[in-house]
Amino acid sequence: MKRIVVGLIDTPTARAALRWATWHAAATGSLIEVVTVIQPLPSYVWSEVLGTSAPPLVTVGGLRAEAGALQQRVLRQEFGPRFGAVPIRTSVVAGEAASGLARAAADADLLAVGRSRHRRFLRRSIGERCSHLFEGPVVMVPADHEAGGCDREEIVEAGSQISAPTQIGATLANLQ
Repeated sequence: MKRIVVGLIDTPTARAALRWATWHAAATGSLIEVVTVIQPLPSYVWSEVLGTSAPPLVTVGGLRAEAGALQQRVLRQEFGPRFGAVPIRTSVVAGEAASGLARAAADADLLAVGRSRHRRFLRRSIGERCSHLFEGPVVMVPADHEAGGCDREEIVEAGSQISAPTQIGATLANLQ
């Protein structure tokens, strides 16, 4: 069975990516894996920021629990009474967002992430960084995307530095 990994946080773009991935999974018979990346702060940051060597109030276990609760809340809100009817796995990984998503999607057929309208001056977006780290296609979905549409997604082939709007069906057919 094919597997689609979706990066999920509670933002309109991530929710749009989840809706798109659900539509695409239904069309292709794929399994969806929702991944949330947590980034615990190292202890030296706490000592610099707080001026103490005391352990942080939030533990990695606490961050994982919060991320898991966030995933369940967003999935229930997006799917409503259909929650549980769509085959979805969830996971929480630790690390930097783009590298964490790329690692989680290592053997997936596709990675879907939200695409922000804001361009960063010095830093690339998470989706752009994923396109360099993940060896498969990365779909960047804007917040205003309606699931099932075919003209607004961006497909970025692995290692590509250029992304262009394209029709999802034709592009995925060419990548397979």
